[in-house]
Amino acid sequence: MSGRFFTLCLALALVLWTALPGCAGRVEPGAPVSPGAREEAHEAVRAVLDAYSLGTMDAFAALVAPDFAPLRPAFLDRVDRARNAEQAVQYETFVDRVLPAGGGAVAVAFTWTRKSQTPGGQALARGRTEFVLAPAQGRWLLTRMSGDNPF
Repeated sequence: MSGRFFTLCLALALVLWTALPGCAGRVEPGAPVSPGAREEAHEAVRAVLDAYSLGTMDAFAALVAPDFAPLRPAFLDRVDRARNAEQAVQYETFVDRVLPAGGGAVAVAFTWTRKSQTPGGQALARGRTEFVLAPAQGRWLLTRMSGDNPF
């Protein structure tokens, strides 16, 4: 019985190990997009980051899809708290890759550097993030985010 139990546990662990990464919202790689679509995706990333650093919270929230995963209200609350703790936020970005994500959406992987002024002095942060952006009413909306938090 214990050998059979071990085999079942091992099989279950293997199934979970291969299936759960797909539950985390990762986008399956597809064919690269055209250079024009790559530039448009980079502009969409810049629009989201600029709305955070230069705009109002309402302007930022307007670029976050109503069905943002996992929870839009919690995400916007965390971003708003971070915005209130920083001033003079500036970003430098480099788009690493842009891939189709289905339904007209694109997955944009990028590296970033954020410079900001906090009550404790100047802060510098770097990271790698993936935005999944979907077209809606003539603009791109952020539907998912993974990797390092740029906000």
